[in-house]
Amino acid sequence: MGTSLSPLITEISTTSLEESPLSTAPFHPLCWYRNVDDTFTTIAHQNDPTEFLEHLNAEHQRIQFTMKTDTNQHLPFLDVSPQTTDDALRTSVYRKPTHTNQYIHYNSCHHLQIKQAIIATLTRRAKSICHPDALSSELDHLKETFTSLNSYICPPSLQNHPQDPQGLQPQAQTSSFAHQSHHTLPRPCHSSDSRFIKNKAYIDVTFSSGKSIKTHLQAKGRDTST
Repeated sequence: MGTSLSPLITEISTTSLEESPLSTAPFHPLCWYRNVDDTFTTIAHQNDPTEFLEHLNAEHQRIQFTMKTDTNQHLPFLDVSPQTTDDALRTSVYRKPTHTNQYIHYNSCHHLQIKQAIIATLTRRAKSICHPDALSSELDHLKETFTSLNSYICPPSLQNHPQDPQGLQPQAQTSSFAHQSHHTLPRPCHSSDSRFIKNKAYIDVTFSSGKSIKTHLQAKGRDTST
């Protein structure tokens, strides 16, 4: 912790720690996937997972593994929710029970590109994780989350096409927060700036120069001719 070498040293130590017990285990797992300090492991039905856990913990007295087994053929790993079926492994996006589906609200002051990036990232995650049978429901969940809980607008042309995630983009919204307003900014007027702010933020802008030392002196009745 605290230095740029910490992640590298941690990876080297963890790799060394797992290589020895895996090579000397009483039985070999069918798969062993590790991300930092989280592992996803499957073993054959005839093998005892507790025996394998005790073998791992015997490697280092200060580094101990814990184990969580599947429930109803379901065991989440990171943000992946794998579930075994009769003939395949089906994956979907995993969310903790405490997840509230709250993201950056559309009426927040964050830049529009940040809001678009959130939608794009979650959509890309759904496509890379979800089994084809689970992708449609995940995209429907994202659409419902952003439109109902975070006040994003789904274009009418996509309301009948829930599997098209590209259409779920932040759009102009009418609400108590979206209204015409007038602001005066202390700088020379540029028509391009005014049009940009009006199109993006629905604000009519008037530019004016600020008070100078000369105007302050004139207001106090002093001679500014010299």
